[in-house]
Amino acid sequence: ILGAGRAVFNGVFQLFTVLVLTLYFLSSLPRIKHAAFAVVPASRRPRVESLSEEIFRRVGSYAIGQVSIATLNAALSYVVMRIVDVPYAAVLAVLVGLLGLIPMIGATLGATIVALVAFFDEPHKALVIVIYSVLYQQFENYVVAPRVMQRTVSVPGPVTIVAALAGGALLGVLGALLAIPVAAGLLLLYEEVD
Repeated sequence: ILGAGRAVFNGVFQLFTVLVLTLYFLSSLPRIKHAAFAVVPASRRPRVESLSEEIFRRVGSYAIGQVSIATLNAALSYVVMRIVDVPYAAVLAVLVGLLGLIPMIGATLGATIVALVAFFDEPHKALVIVIYSVLYQQFENYVVAPRVMQRTVSVPGPVTIVAALAGGALLGVLGALLAIPVAAGLLLLYEEVD
């Protein structure tokens, strides 16, 4: 019990630390960017600033795209859970939406939790949820996500899929989260050099 309490306390402390640091860096982002641009030679500074701003825009667009995909996942999951009559459908839909922010594997994690809740209610409901989740995840990974990312981040669909899979394989969840923004930045730099 002591070990579990310590793990929960450490998790809450780390979440609070990340939240505080994120807010701090967001509030001081203009100063940080100004200081970073001051290191660049004056002759190259305007070009570096414009490229950096475009990379920031693409990363912001990526975040908006991920939120859109997660919202779609949550809404459709809620509808299916209401049709199948899974208990706590609204709470589970919110959880599915939050987990959906993790590219490629978020939908699977959310579906697993929903299927477990449905299984403990009635096993045949879990089967319906699993079938829906497998079909939806294929639709999201190969149709919705590449199209949304192509429009918001200007990264071609196949590059989106390969980047997310490679990032997930190399660095796990963190790699999957960072893969598409990194691919967008590298693609922009390649376009500029070419």
